[in-house]
Amino acid sequence: MAFAYFIAHAPQAFWPILNGGELAALFSFVFLYIAAAGGRVWSIDHYRSK
Repeated sequence: MAFAYFIAHAPQAFWPILNGGELAALFSFVFLYIAAAGGRVWSIDHYRSK
């Protein structure tokens, strides 16, 4: 999503509010959080261990 933001939205303007890239920026941070924190309750391993 970060790649998509910089390719599609950033050439118009850098800030997401000015170039319509709010969702791309939001998803970038959400996916970064999930990658850093781990799946936890959303992971398949969590449900298999019950």
